[in-house]
Amino acid sequence: MDRARLSQLLVGDHEAYSMAVAALEAGAAFKVWDIGMPPKDLLAVLVNRERRARRSRQPTIGLSEAIAALREYSGAEVFLGFIDDRDRDGYRYQVVLDETSSRVICCVGVKFSDSGSMAHGQRSDLDE
Repeated sequence: MDRARLSQLLVGDHEAYSMAVAALEAGAAFKVWDIGMPPKDLLAVLVNRERRARRSRQPTIGLSEAIAALREYSGAEVFLGFIDDRDRDGYRYQVVLDETSSRVICCVGVKFSDSGSMAHGQRSDLDE
């Protein structure tokens, strides 16, 4: 998927969507994987992320909305992508697309206080 197409799919009245589009427009690195996963598996990851983020007070954008959207999603699989804007605004956005990669189901922004730690090979549970 190219940058322009991903920007077009990130439509809606969601703060994380507009911030992710701004990141794409600013030249942030991005990728969408072509291997799907069951939505229930991603839902479990996001629920755990929400619990840890609350405990550690790590800023997130759109996490509760993403959990709700995945609970409502009835497709067999989802496709994941990311937009990495940690160098500019400190956020890394996880983008979740439907099984045809034609609609964004949700987008989550997670702010990392130490941008360098993730850049040196450490993984977020959102990478799973």
